[in-house]
Amino acid sequence: MTGPAVAPAPAVTGTPAAPPTTARWAGFRLSWRLIRRGVVLMCLAVAGYLAVELVSFRIAYPDQASRQRLLSLSGSTAVRMLEGVPAGSSAAGLAAWDGGWLLTLILAAWALLSAVRLTRGEEDAGRAELVLCRPPTARRVLAGSLAALAAGLACLAGAVALPFLLLGAPVAGTLLWAGGLWAFGTVPAALGALAGQLLQPRRRATALGLGVVAGLFLVRAVANSAPDRRWLRTATPFGWLDRLHAFAGDRWPWLAAPLALALLLGAAAIGLRGRRDAGAAVWAAPDSRRSRPRLLGGAGAFGWRLGESTLLAWALALGVTSLVFGLMSGAVVGYLRTDATYRRLLASMGVDVSVPVVGFLGYLAVFLALPLAAFLGWRLGAARQEEATGRLDNLLARGVPRRRWLAVTAGQAVGAVTLLLAGCALALWSGVRLAGVPVGAGQVVEPVAGLLPLLVLCAGLATLAFGVVPRLTTALPITLAVLGYLLDTFGGMLRWPAGVLALSPFHHLARLPAAPLTATAALTMTGLGLAGAVAGIAAFGRRDLTGA
Repeated sequence: MTGPAVAPAPAVTGTPAAPPTTARWAGFRLSWRLIRRGVVLMCLAVAGYLAVELVSFRIAYPDQASRQRLLSLSGSTAVRMLEGVPAGSSAAGLAAWDGGWLLTLILAAWALLSAVRLTRGEEDAGRAELVLCRPPTARRVLAGSLAALAAGLACLAGAVALPFLLLGAPVAGTLLWAGGLWAFGTVPAALGALAGQLLQPRRRATALGLGVVAGLFLVRAVANSAPDRRWLRTATPFGWLDRLHAFAGDRWPWLAAPLALALLLGAAAIGLRGRRDAGAAVWAAPDSRRSRPRLLGGAGAFGWRLGESTLLAWALALGVTSLVFGLMSGAVVGYLRTDATYRRLLASMGVDVSVPVVGFLGYLAVFLALPLAAFLGWRLGAARQEEATGRLDNLLARGVPRRRWLAVTAGQAVGAVTLLLAGCALALWSGVRLAGVPVGAGQVVEPVAGLLPLLVLCAGLATLAFGVVPRLTTALPITLAVLGYLLDTFGGMLRWPAGVLALSPFHHLARLPAAPLTATAALTMTGLGLAGAVAGIAAFGRRDLTGA
């Protein structure tokens, strides 16, 4: 006799495993989603910046004879240390020489910071574990992140090439230079990924990577300081980019050097990733250390403490840059006095060249507004990360009013950028004095101090974004600053209507000695910045805390 039929046990169901193909590309797709907004903004900024460079050289130096005169400027040691030795005398070659040094620094910083964010940053926030719960292995996810960074750098290389090709630059030289920038960018990207394996938390990995990049740029500066030291360029990726000789010789084999180094660093990072636990690091921090109670008496003091080390790094980088700018002033001012074409070029960009040294210092001050605006975006972006990672919840749960916290944070950002302004002014004046240019301290301080209303406006925009669209906290002030600079510079050269140029806050900065900063412009920019900050603080008080 048989017993009653037993119904089969229901199958245990769960989240279905991802198909092999989906798992294989999971790291790439996720990383691309995290960086795609930054890639788009970088592409727009890079394309606009290089278009201004190339058009300005085309207008100011239309023939070979005028370009040969400009090449004499590279005889200055300070100019060579910062910008390198120009390769050729074509307009495209001069634009790559004049704008390339800054572009490589921006590219290196973006690639490294993005790599650390995708590796150590995701682990510190606890999100990496969620990804690794699925079929993708840790090594495969890291390989996908590096592939996404390589794709983003390829987009940036396309943005570099586009204005050159549209304006008729040589195709071979353009492709070589853009390809060289792409290959160069893979090195700091792989370096950032490796730093993320070696150190924790994110700020330590970032400091290591940026320190190495700064050291490599310093080696290139030393290599260009004298002809008998140029062999040092072989020891740094910045020098490998110089050895491409784009637009003057086109040495394609040098593309292999940065790619080989990037593959080596990337392979090391992937190998280390498979040998450690998520959240750990190869060089683990000590389990215990002496307590440091300094600046732990309140939320505001603690916020300042968190940004101290990075503020010091920014101060060092901007101080060295300003010092080199000052050292360049002697050669540039001497060239201004002898080359009417260069004077007309600067005049078309809104620079008053009636007193060359004062006009050039004012031009440098306006240029310094861009990295200072980037600092403000980073500073308030770091506060946004405190919210995105959930650490801000612990602070606000202790009774700290959220509006007061954001107001103090924004005020500290303005205070920090004011300290950077003072350091830039001091370093710039020191460089000018070392160059033997007769100039008073007030002629250096006035144009630099005149940037403060513009920076208050940038801080207000960042605070407004924090309260309304927190994902744009970093991107909004930086993007608007770059667009404003390009509008003022490019529009001036093309003689756009005054009403259009007035839309840029850069157009209202001091143009010494003839046009100092007006009280109306200073009060307007300051007022708009304060209004944006107040609106952002009020919006933050009404919205929920949001994650990444």
